[in-house]
Amino acid sequence: MVESELIQVRHLFRQPPTQVFDHWLAEHQAGRWMFATPQGRMHHLQLEFTPNQQFRVIEQLNGHQWIHTAEYHQILRPHLLLFSCSTSAMARCSPPGLAEPDMVQLQFQPHPLGCELVLSHQTSAQWALYRQQLIEGWTHIFASLMAELNDLEYQPGEILN
Repeated sequence: MVESELIQVRHLFRQPPTQVFDHWLAEHQAGRWMFATPQGRMHHLQLEFTPNQQFRVIEQLNGHQWIHTAEYHQILRPHLLLFSCSTSAMARCSPPGLAEPDMVQLQFQPHPLGCELVLSHQTSAQWALYRQQLIEGWTHIFASLMAELNDLEYQPGEILN
């Protein structure tokens, strides 16, 4: 059984690192693209920059409510975001917060055309079997962010491993 797996995806944005970075932390902007899926409907996005530095998203998908929670461990503008995150079903038999959290690191690097974003997602055993779906999910998030940034020349990200 796989205990954990590292997923890495690289994507090029045509905006500078500060602009791409800031979209990850702006609640009114992130709510339009972060965790938004074609089949799902976003109910709630709350970014809290208190000492706990957390965000929480509630999504309605396929008749179930899913809770995405995260806690930022490092915010180094405009270069690095590091957060732990977990997803759980909102149900009596599956209370949120019991899943082992994943670690996600976003590195924003200057590039001659704008910003190169390298995402590293260390997933827990619970989600390791869903590697392809996780890659597709991050790819969709990057495409949604590009649309939010009005970059219409979308190119799929590169899977690094």
